Amino acid sequence: MDKSKIFVKYLLVAHGLIAAVSLQAVDLLSSQGAWTKLGTANPAGIPQSNNNSGGRFDEWNGASFFSDSGSEYFNMEATSSNPQQNYTAGYTYSFQSQGRSALASHNNSFKIDLLAGGDVVSGGVSGNNYSLPGDAESNIITGSIDVDNGDVYNGKQIGMRISSNGTQTRFLADGSTSMSALLTNHAGFNGGALYSTSFSGGAQFINYDHVLDMELTLAGGDIENDYVRLNNNTSEKNKASFGSDTDTFRSGTKYRVTFNVEKSVNDDATQNSLDIIMGGGGGGYTQTVTLGAAYEAVDFTIDADARSLVGSGFIFSIEASDFTSNPTEVNQYRISDFNVHVIPESDSFAFWAASLTLTWIMTRRRFKATKAQV
Repeated sequence: MDKSKIFVKYLLVAHGLIAAVSLQAVDLLSSQGAWTKLGTANPAGIPQSNNNSGGRFDEWNGASFFSDSGSEYFNMEATSSNPQQNYTAGYTYSFQSQGRSALASHNNSFKIDLLAGGDVVSGGVSGNNYSLPGDAESNIITGSIDVDNGDVYNGKQIGMRISSNGTQTRFLADGSTSMSALLTNHAGFNGGALYSTSFSGGAQFINYDHVLDMELTLAGGDIENDYVRLNNNTSEKNKASFGSDTDTFRSGTKYRVTFNVEKSVNDDATQNSLDIIMGGGGGGYTQTVTLGAAYEAVDFTIDADARSLVGSGFIFSIEASDFTSNPTEVNQYRISDFNVHVIPESDSFAFWAASLTLTWIMTRRRFKATKAQV
C-alpha cells in the first residue's frame, strides 16, 4: 500500500496544541497496564498480547518502558477475544503514542510501526520526544489508515510497535499509546448491514455488530424468553436502548430500522403507540409507531440529514409514547429481533442514472454522425 494513503491523516501534535477529533472509536489496543516496572502485563479490559525485544522496564512517572533504538521495541497485538482481531475492509484504524524524555540530551524522536500478522507493514511514523528541552510534556504522534479490500492489511492480525530513534524514549503504561477502530462510513459498508440482535431463553444474542460496540441497556424492563419486556403505567415507562458509546449518525445516510413488537398486556387500549428516540441524550429525533395489531413488524427509514441527526450518538431507545390513564392499568410491550441497516442506492435511482448515461451516449453518437454527414 502507498504510504501516502496510509498516513494521509498523520499529525504531530506539539506541546500546547490540541488535536481536533471528529469521531471517537472503539479501543482495540492500549498501553494502559500493558507493562509494569518489571515487564510485560495484561491490560485490564483490552484483549491483547504484549511482547518486547530489548529495552528495559522501570518506574519513571509510573511503570515505563525505555527504548534507545529501533531494535528495542514493544509490540501490542489483538487477540481472538478482541472486538476485532484482524484488520477489516471498511474500517478506519486510528493510532497514537506519546514519547517522553527525562533530559535535554535525550531529545530524540520515537516511532510507531503498524503490524499486520506480526510483520511491520507501515514503514513507520516518527516524531520528537518533546518540543522543549526539559519540558515534562511530550509530543503525541497520531495517524490513521483506511482499510479496503485488497489492501495488504486486510484480514491480518492487528498490531502496533513503539520504539525510539535514539537515546532515549520513555513510554508510560497509562493508555497514551493506543489503537482504535471506527467504521469509515455507514452507507458503503457491507451491503448496509450494521447491527442485529435477537433474544432466546432470557439471553441476548448479537447476530452481527459492525459498529463494534453496540449494547442493550434497560431502564426497567427485562429480557424474557425471546423478547425484551417493557411495561408502562400511570407514572413509569420502561425503556430499552440499543446504542454505541463511540459512533454517530452519519451525513448522507439513510437508516432502516426493523423490529417486532407485541402488546401482550392491554389494560389501556387507548395507549397503543411506541416512541423510538434516536440520537441519545434526550435529543435527536423521535419516530412514533402506532400499533394496529397485537403483534406487528415495525419497519421505517430515517434520513440522518433530514432529521438533523448527523453527529448525534448512534442510539435507538424504545418506550411507550405515554402513560396509562388510571392506576389499575398496566400495558406491556415485547420487543424482539432489532436490526439496523443502511439503505443502499435504490434500484429506481440506479436505473434512472443508467438511462441518463445511455441517453447522453446515444445523443453524443448521433451528434457525431450528423456532423460527419455535413
